[in-house]
Amino acid sequence: MKTKAKAKKSPKAQDAALRHDPRMRVSTADADGLVWYSPWNKPFRLEGMGWNIPGTFRRMPLEHGGELTPAVDDLAWHTAGVQLRFRTNSHRISLRVKLRGVHAMDHMPATGEAGFDAYIGDVGDMIYAGTARFDRSRDAYQSTLCTLPTAERRTVTINFPLYKGVAELEVGLDDGSRVFAPPAHACKKAVVVYGTSITQGGCASRPGMAYTNILSRRIDAPFINLGFSGSGKGEPGVARVIATLPAPALFVMDYEANAGSLEKVRETLVPFIEIVRARWPRTGIMVVSRVIFASEAYNEGERKRRLETRDYQRNTVNRLRRAGDTLIAFVDGGTLLGKDYGNCSVDGVHQTDLGFLRMADRLERPFINLINLSGA
Repeated sequence: MKTKAKAKKSPKAQDAALRHDPRMRVSTADADGLVWYSPWNKPFRLEGMGWNIPGTFRRMPLEHGGELTPAVDDLAWHTAGVQLRFRTNSHRISLRVKLRGVHAMDHMPATGEAGFDAYIGDVGDMIYAGTARFDRSRDAYQSTLCTLPTAERRTVTINFPLYKGVAELEVGLDDGSRVFAPPAHACKKAVVVYGTSITQGGCASRPGMAYTNILSRRIDAPFINLGFSGSGKGEPGVARVIATLPAPALFVMDYEANAGSLEKVRETLVPFIEIVRARWPRTGIMVVSRVIFASEAYNEGERKRRLETRDYQRNTVNRLRRAGDTLIAFVDGGTLLGKDYGNCSVDGVHQTDLGFLRMADRLERPFINLINLSGA
């Protein structure tokens, strides 16, 4: 029985496909011997964006029915906690980047605000490999993250900028190298952390030193950073949007520093918990009171206000536990930095790498305990 031969695409049709769909183009090496890849294509895996808007680096949904405040809607474009994971045997790992703005902060390094960094190895055994270096006055750059001595297959994790949005990204690997899928996480459900500028990563020297990114190197689960600088205020609308995520393994509320007062925490804490608990009945919920600010060393009123707000949060969690919610826990943020807390910040409030490392060191075990308790 004869079969018809498949019709070949005309040259004009092929040209049209290449013109209108860059992903259809054959990758060829540039003058430096690098082949450039889109992070949106398999086997690359993007993590940290729970709503997965194709082609868009954003931490909250584009359509939200007006539930998000303008500030949260704007800060959702910042890519704190977003990660690109893959395996490769390339010697070099380079990036081409188009940002949504230029470096602008006077108390945070450009490498943390607008840069990327890379780690190699699997969760629990990751090693820092390099940081993007670039002209901070420009919103586009190309940078080699790292040059490795041998061409062996490694797992690579690239952390995105903490305080800038990313409009476009390409990954450059050696011509002739291969790309493979990264290993799956042991815990498939995410760890979602909601909070403030400190949650977002202010003011880490590079993205990998934000405390959520540090913990993602130790806890084998996807992490979603929902820190919104100055704007993590616990509004019910934000809670309703967050609750549209698939049920996470752990949901962390670290927003006291933006609430403004004990009265605001009283207004928002229980309604926020009730909204997410209604959607996520088996998710561990952790309430973390704020870290100590340096001014407490000489301002007794500041210390008193923090302790009053801390006690309200702890008592609320204890009351909910007595009422039957065994998957809720409290962590005293005042214990996270240590006795020399004044040495942990860049401005008395926002953490340096030292502060974030101490936060991660003291939060790791409570995170793991509550994840295990929830059965994730």
